[in-house]
Amino acid sequence: MELKHIEAFVLALECGSISAAARRLHKGQPLVSQWISELEDDLGLALFQRSGNKTQATIAADTLLPLAKKLLCSAAELQQSAQALQQGQRLHWVLGIDEWLTAASLSDALVNFLQQWPQLTLDVQPMPYAELLAALQQEKIDLALCLERESHHPGFEYQRLGVITEVFVSSPELAGQLQQPLSLNQLSEIRELVWSRNETPDHDEGIAGQVFVQVADSNLLLALLKQGAGYALLPRQLVEPELASGELTEINVTFEQVPLDRRVEMLWRGGSEYHDALAALQDSIRQHHQYR
Repeated sequence: MELKHIEAFVLALECGSISAAARRLHKGQPLVSQWISELEDDLGLALFQRSGNKTQATIAADTLLPLAKKLLCSAAELQQSAQALQQGQRLHWVLGIDEWLTAASLSDALVNFLQQWPQLTLDVQPMPYAELLAALQQEKIDLALCLERESHHPGFEYQRLGVITEVFVSSPELAGQLQQPLSLNQLSEIRELVWSRNETPDHDEGIAGQVFVQVADSNLLLALLKQGAGYALLPRQLVEPELASGELTEINVTFEQVPLDRRVEMLWRGGSEYHDALAALQDSIRQHHQYR
């Protein structure tokens, strides 16, 4: 069985006849008919019923068509990957995302990139900020997205993309028990639910008073919030559906009179932007991210 046999079979079905498939392949009809006969021998199945000059696809042919087309697509991807390797292109890239960011904001950007580079593998890894910078320095990841925590990043190239807004949220029942707006001291006396995978809470990501619960899984965190287990400081985009449905509500505080906007930035190692695929990923994120 050879790829030319599979291609002849697929074209014969899609074009409606073996003679039409031969014209598409720029081959003589007897040769293409022979290829299909050889494929039938290899499979042990009749793919076409022949009557005089007419052929009709069998049920077996219709059943096998999707698998045959998938095989041709895989062969094309194999060829593209081989050509990329010949040209010195990497086929596997790793994007690290600050765990504080919602990866859904990048969905349009990643879909656009993957459509441009179908032969590449992209690994998207959420991780805490400190691990993110260490992984980028150690070349374990190729590109990083994070919240801005430092004015500059020595050793990295970087670009600010936009902002996310953070909100203090709790269940409506808990909020109704509080005398709002709350001062910093009052808020620190309430149990905080900290969304983090760090071994110790990052005080830049919340108040973290004497009583807190640290949760790595966002779904569990939201469930605890809805049941009134405490409050949390979270990206608005993460809790937008719950705020709209009334399952969660915002808490007003005296020490923040303007929206809590935090800038999102993209970091990469110097010189790595000269890789075509990485440059395309950066451009796609710049053009299609959903940060404000």
